[in-house]
Amino acid sequence: MQGGGANVWHALQSERAELARCAAELADLQRQLSVDALTGLPTRAAFRDALQARLTDVRSTGRALLLLRVPQLDLLNLRLGRDTTDHLLAGVGHLLLTYVDRVPGACAGRLNGSDFALYLPVAGVAAETAQSLRVALSALGSLRSASVETAVGGVDRLPCLAPGSALAEADAALARAEAGEGGGVVIDAHVDLQVAAQGAGAWRLMITEALARGRLQLQEQAVLDCQGQLVHLACAPRLRLTRDGTWVSPQLSGAMARRSGLLAELEFAAVRAALQCCADDGRQRALCVGAATLNDPARVDALTALLRRTPAQAHQLSLLLKGAQDGRPSAAMLAASSRWHGVGVRVGVAVADLRTEMLPELAGHGLGYALIDAQLLRGLPASRHPSTPGSDDPRWRCASSLVTLLRGLGLAVMAQEPLEARDLPQAWALGLDAVAATSTELATDYVMSPM
Repeated sequence: MQGGGANVWHALQSERAELARCAAELADLQRQLSVDALTGLPTRAAFRDALQARLTDVRSTGRALLLLRVPQLDLLNLRLGRDTTDHLLAGVGHLLLTYVDRVPGACAGRLNGSDFALYLPVAGVAAETAQSLRVALSALGSLRSASVETAVGGVDRLPCLAPGSALAEADAALARAEAGEGGGVVIDAHVDLQVAAQGAGAWRLMITEALARGRLQLQEQAVLDCQGQLVHLACAPRLRLTRDGTWVSPQLSGAMARRSGLLAELEFAAVRAALQCCADDGRQRALCVGAATLNDPARVDALTALLRRTPAQAHQLSLLLKGAQDGRPSAAMLAASSRWHGVGVRVGVAVADLRTEMLPELAGHGLGYALIDAQLLRGLPASRHPSTPGSDDPRWRCASSLVTLLRGLGLAVMAQEPLEARDLPQAWALGLDAVAATSTELATDYVMSPM
């Protein structure tokens, strides 16, 4: 090897080794951040991920969500001391983990300093569980000696819906419990969506007819850069399953399509609708394409052919690939990424779906952007800059390392979920390219034409 070629080769090897080291460090930090060290419970972000998986599983016949609050945590610290308060919170965590151990499919988490959550995979037992939970909590000596009354609120008989909606319903019940209603325990019953009770066979017929008759909408959310300029509209399809019915949420539409074996058809129809919308207004759009499509060669071929027939709109489209298996990109995912990048589509992934050491492999197959968990960016201290030498804040280190890794791979970096205004300066300081807008006024629906 000539001298100049050897130098280039050594430089490439050194860069690859540095990226591998960064990825390994980031993976370790992410593992640390997924579990609350004090209570042993999953953190808010990890719990939301687990909750989303359970709430969008249409095979479940019932479920419930409980929220528990230990009030006046600052006052407890002053009255009892930090060590005693920490011991109290650790006891709450231990109690919730006993439910998780005893009930298959249950999960728990610490949402913030004083709020905890418990998901139950069965309906009809939320009220009984909440009462027994509160009795067990009252037996904790530190709570009893401090005369602290915990509050428990929840919602029973949850259908398929987004975790944010379930948490909002449970939080409303918790607020009433904290105000003294129900003796400190309030459990509301969620009225199941009529369509969710009809079963996969009926869903298949309704979804097939809805797609054939063009009863699909793209629910859109603006994703903006630091100047407030539109990067793209993040889209999710939703269906109207009967002629005179209401629009079913994207979460439930997707879950029903998955259960009835029509998710690939729904994703194809959504891409077709997005291309139509791009032709109408010239704006960039982004959609999710999952394993149901990626693992179907005929569907990938059909989607590639569709994109080639509309090259101008293909260049206005971003596709977020969700076909990872155990944190690794599948062969089908890599092949689709290369093909769709080749016809002008911008391909992206959610970092949370992949092991960080797998990102360099995907970047070599046309990957253009990556989404990072917005929870990692929420509540970062404004006074601390990610480049501060010797920073001991693990969340800063994790976020900074992640952005550095993604930038080193030549990827644009975006937040996966909306951020509050107070978190935006830190996101821009970290070097993010875009975040989802929080204003619902920036969302627009477009109706597709019949197939």
